[in-house]
Amino acid sequence: MALLNTMSTNVGLLGLKQSKVKYEFDGSADWNIADRFQTTCELDTTYFPFDKQTCEIQIMAWDYTTSVLKIKPSEATANLTYYSENGAWELLSTKTRSEKLGFYSAVVFSLDLKRRPAYFVIYHLIPLFTMLLLNTLVFMLPPDSGERVGYSIDCLLALTVLITLVSEGLPQDSKPMPVIGYVLTVFLIISAIICVETIFILRLHHKEENKEIPPFFKQIYHTLTCATCKKRSGSVRAYSSHTDLKKVEEMDKQKKPDVLPLTWKKLSSSLDRFCFISSLFSVIIVGVVFYIIVAAPS
Repeated sequence: MALLNTMSTNVGLLGLKQSKVKYEFDGSADWNIADRFQTTCELDTTYFPFDKQTCEIQIMAWDYTTSVLKIKPSEATANLTYYSENGAWELLSTKTRSEKLGFYSAVVFSLDLKRRPAYFVIYHLIPLFTMLLLNTLVFMLPPDSGERVGYSIDCLLALTVLITLVSEGLPQDSKPMPVIGYVLTVFLIISAIICVETIFILRLHHKEENKEIPPFFKQIYHTLTCATCKKRSGSVRAYSSHTDLKKVEEMDKQKKPDVLPLTWKKLSSSLDRFCFISSLFSVIIVGVVFYIIVAAPS
C-alpha cells in the first residue's frame, strides 16, 4: 500500500517493516498501521482569506492490479478519533470513495477545509483600510499649514510598507490570482492619486490672485458647486401698474447679494471637498465590492 500524493520525491509506503497482518479463520485479514505523512494539495486561493479547499489523500495498492486486488473504504467518512483542531483551518466534512487509477485500485479520502480568516482580517485588512481612510483626510488639512504634501507622502509610504507585509502572507500563486491582490493594487493607486491631487490643489491655492482663472477651471467650479442648478424661489404677485413693477425690480436688485468673484482659493477649496468625497467613496466602494466578491461565496 502506498500514499501517492506525498510531499517527498518517493512514494510513501504505508506501515513499518515490523507491522504484521492478522488473519482470521474466515480468511479475512486485519492490518493496523500507524504513520505520519505530509501530503500535497492543490489550492484555489481566489477568495483568500475566505476560501474553502478540498484536499485529497490517495492510497493505492501499488503491486497488484484490479484483477487481483480491489480496495474499498470501510466507512463513508474518515475516522476522526485522533484528529486535533487546527488554528488556521476548520475541518468541515470528510468523504471516502474508491477509484480506479489506471490498472490499480485506490481509496481516496477527501477533506473539506475552510480557512479561519480572523487573524488575517484583524492584523492585515483592518490596518490597511484604516491607513487608507486616514490618507483621504489630507484634504481636510488647511492648505496653509504646510503639512499636506508631507502627510500624503507619509501615508503613501506607510501604505506601501503595509501592503508589502500583507503580500508576504499571501499565497505566491499567479493562477488563480487572489482577488485581494487586485484590491491591494487598487488601494495603492488610490493613495498615489491622492498625492497627485494634493500637489495639484496646493499649486492652484498658492497662485497669485491677479492671475486670471481660465474658463475651464470656472466651468469646473460651477459644476462642483452646482451654481448653474440653483434657482431663485419666491412668490408670484400681481401688480396693477407699470410703476409698481419698476419698484419691485429695484427692490429685488437691492435684496440680491453681490456675487463674489471666483478666486484661486475658492477654486482649491471646492476641489478639496470634491477630492475628499470621491476618495472616501472610492475606498468604501472597493472595500464593499471586495467583501461581496470574497465573503459571499463562503
